[in-house]
Order: sequence, then C-alpha cells, then structure tokens
Amino acid sequence: MRSVYLDNAASTKIRKEVLDYLVECLEKYYANPSSVHSMGRESRVMLEKARATVASLLNVKTQDILFTSGATESNNLAIRGLLSKTDKKEIITSNIEHSSILKLMNRLSDEGYIVHYVKTLPNGQVDVEDLKKYLNTNTALVSVMAVNNETGVRQPIDKISKLLANTGIYFHVDGAQLLGKMEVDPYLLGIDSMTGSAHKFYGPKGVGVLYLRDDIPVEKLIYGGPQERNKRAGTENLDAILASAYALELAYKNMKDERAYIKELNRYLLSKLSDKCIVNGENRIDDILSIQVKGKNIQTLLPMLDMKGIMVSGGSACMSGSLSASPVLIAMGLSEEEANSSIRVSLGLHNTKEEIDYFIDCLEKM
Repeated sequence: MRSVYLDNAASTKIRKEVLDYLVECLEKYYANPSSVHSMGRESRVMLEKARATVASLLNVKTQDILFTSGATESNNLAIRGLLSKTDKKEIITSNIEHSSILKLMNRLSDEGYIVHYVKTLPNGQVDVEDLKKYLNTNTALVSVMAVNNETGVRQPIDKISKLLANTGIYFHVDGAQLLGKMEVDPYLLGIDSMTGSAHKFYGPKGVGVLYLRDDIPVEKLIYGGPQERNKRAGTENLDAILASAYALELAYKNMKDERAYIKELNRYLLSKLSDKCIVNGENRIDDILSIQVKGKNIQTLLPMLDMKGIMVSGGSACMSGSLSASPVLIAMGLSEEEANSSIRVSLGLHNTKEEIDYFIDCLEKM
C-alpha cells in the first residue's frame, strides 16, 4: 500500500545529512560533557559549539540558549521561571495555545494566578484589541504562540510586542511551528523567552531549544547538577543536541529554496481542492492547512484516509487521540459540525505533487 505522510506539523522526517551526523556523534562524542577528562572536555566543547550555532542563527547571546527535552518542557520551564521572579499574579494568554501552555495555565490558576484568555478572531488570530483590555499593573506575563499548530495561522507577535514594550511584563512565545521555517530575532521583537523543538525542523526528537534571556534569573524545574547554566539539571542529550543544531543550521542555509518548495506545494494543493473543501484561517504559513470537508467528520474520515495510506490529523497530535472537535476551531467561531469535519494537512520537504494528487483523489472518492 502507498504511504503518504502529510502530518509534518506533528513531526518531520529527520534529514539524511542530520541522521548521518547523529550516528557519527553517537560513535564519537559519548563522554559526559560534565566529565573533566579530555573526552569529557571534548564533548563540552561540542555542546557549546552547538549552543553558539543556535544563538548565532537567532541573533542572540550564547548564554541565552538552553537545551531541554522538547518544547513542552521549555514552555513549562520558561513560564514557571519567569513567574518565579515577580510578585504579579495575572497572566494573559489565548484559547488556541498548545496543550503544554493551556494545561500549565490551568495549574497556575489552581495556584492562585488569574489567567485571562484573549478572544480569537474568525481569521484565526488572537484579538489584540481584546488583549489590551486585560493589561494592568498586576500583569506578570503574556504568552502567545507564533504560529498555530492546527491552522498554521501566524499570530500578531510584533503588535503584541509593541504593546508590552517598557511595561515590565514578560513576553513568552511558543515558537515550535516557527523555528526553522522563518527567520526570527527575539531581541528585535522584544521576546523574553521562546521555544522550539528539533523534530519540527527535520531534526531528532527529544531536543527542545529554549531562548531565555540570560539576565532573567529563573527558578529551575528539575533539581540536580548544574547543567545548562544551572537552569536545567541532568546530563545533556549531547548527540541529539549536536544533530539538532545542525538541522537548524541547514534549515536556515536552505530556507529560501525550501520555503519556495513548500509554497509551491501549498499552491498546488489549494488549486486541487474541490468546492466541498474550505480552508480555515487566514495569514497562514504554507506548511499547515486546516481543511473543512463538507459532509464528513474526522471520526470516519481519518480512519478511511489511513486505510489508504494517507497520514493526516484532526488537529494537534498531542490532543488528537480523542478525535473530538478542535477547541482551536471552536474558538475561531466554527460550529461543532464544521470543526468536527476539519482535518489538518501539514506539508514537508519530502512531499511531492504526486502525493498531493493521490491525497486529493482519495479524498474526492470518500
């Protein structure tokens, strides 16, 4: 049976060059970076080179970059850390954030924080005017994602940043669907912390990239050794970190050509969709499309596509096991029926127009 993977927002296939480099690192740099002997020191040098590579690509200081197990841990570490350094008790976020943000907000609410959820516009962007209403002298932090993981809609990070300038309010950005796809300058945008995940940009799983301003002394979540500037204890996943830095380097090096390729795949897919399909959201990145399929529901559509060898999702991979209507689409104003008929198609560098033709043909016959 043919296999067509259109779930790249959940995870990408590791680049061949990155896989080869990962294997090389596993064979060569197996010593603990904290060890004081020569091989340990060599591992430490490689770790710091990887950190410097990521910092250079983001145009930030080397000491601003931390490596974690993924974007989920990074989101928790950044937000918990930032909140530990202020007595303010109000937080502003949105209903369309990743579950690692929303579940954390639920917990923080239980702990006494007041969490405000900004409205989402029908185009899929958070309502900046609504956000303004919640800003006050007790606001500790604003957390808004850069790109929505279900719709691909780019959020107005620049506008929010301007609102927060010189207010003393921390600004956290979940950049998991941004990093490696678009150039970003956290300093220029006034972002205090931003997360990314290597398996979203053709690197290995298990590595999170966290930009966290070094001048903000945060409280760590994991206690133990002094790794990661004493902000994240535990022996570093060195081989995967080295491969992840290389994956990000390649993403930046090839960004112009690869973004053009994804853009063309997006254009081709849109041109092939029939009238029974509606794309949710506006101002999207080219990689992710949330598509309503009239007369269908994800409970039957996803298994049917899977039987044809087509891998898509009903929304976030972290939440799609329930096969229920997407809260993100509901927040955008879609009805339960419309949300329940929407699938997420996410394109990647390994996809082809022939695969899109096969997907469209199967979709039309269902």
